[in-house]
Amino acid sequence: MNGDMVKIEDSSFIVKVRGLPYSATSHDVALFFSGCDIQGGKAEGVHFCFNPQSGKPTGECFVEFISAPDMRKALLQHHRYLGRRYLEVERCSLEVMEQTLKTHGEAVRNSFPIVRLRGLPFRTTDTEIEKLFNGLSISKLVIVKDPRGQAAGDGYVQFDKESDMKDALNRHMEKIGHRYIEVFQAYNITDLEDMPKSRPLKPLKSYYHQDQGYPPVYDNDWNAPPPHRMPPRPYHSLRMRGLPFEATEQDIADFFEPIMPVHIQIIFTRQGRPSGEAEVSFSNYNDLSNALLKDKEYLGSRYVELFNDSTANQGNNNSNPGFMHNPYTRFQNAPNRGQRTPSRGRFYER
Repeated sequence: MNGDMVKIEDSSFIVKVRGLPYSATSHDVALFFSGCDIQGGKAEGVHFCFNPQSGKPTGECFVEFISAPDMRKALLQHHRYLGRRYLEVERCSLEVMEQTLKTHGEAVRNSFPIVRLRGLPFRTTDTEIEKLFNGLSISKLVIVKDPRGQAAGDGYVQFDKESDMKDALNRHMEKIGHRYIEVFQAYNITDLEDMPKSRPLKPLKSYYHQDQGYPPVYDNDWNAPPPHRMPPRPYHSLRMRGLPFEATEQDIADFFEPIMPVHIQIIFTRQGRPSGEAEVSFSNYNDLSNALLKDKEYLGSRYVELFNDSTANQGNNNSNPGFMHNPYTRFQNAPNRGQRTPSRGRFYER
């Protein structure tokens, strides 16, 4: 429904815009609404929204206009194109805009010199992290643990200076032990002392039948990509390519219904963004074969390509308990051991 049908009680003249290119600027928005007077001009009247975890644009913004005629003219731009993207324009109240900007406004990008570490070995010590950032001035350090007191694979490091944080980001994909460590800037965190030191666990929707005996897969409550851990289990897997970037694990599980995956891993780029690929594992070869029949079916507005990533089990219709999951042996025609190859932001040993 177009925004001009929404009843707004206050006297504000605000529209909400969805579908913006992530690179859009206030100047682009002002040109899109050419002929409409923006309150305070493009510098003050255009308010972009950002993801509170990554600090990246969400593709949405609010625009304040001087008068009702300007706002009505702006609403006529609903479903018109900015570049190659058509935008949704709807009326919005001042209260909704203010509440949204409190959690998704420009303020979430005013971050402190803190980085997030992902992929830490479960026995990582403070000393090993300090060695990773040798030469930089660390003020605080947190290794996140699960409720059992075991390392969860994540950590946060706060530096004394902004320049040290920028230097730390250049150490992305360096190693602690045999593991490559991902380093990202942490947004919307003001002080590590205020952070929870443990990660609550909650089961996702069950992706498998309980009588199969597999433990649940857990997600975290911080709405961030979790460290991907799989308990040993028979390995019957496929790779998905062409996923919508906003697709979630639940969307992927729904895509394969009535087949039930036992594990879903969305692959992220070096910048922490979804790559459009995922790996999905099933409990037996029959489920994998049936899942592959969904090749080139649509998830949302995009068709998804499926590739068998479980060559060791081809032709075997029985579950093979002796073939356990090993993330370093899942590629065909593996070159010499020790050669490392990047795969959309994650490194695998071939």
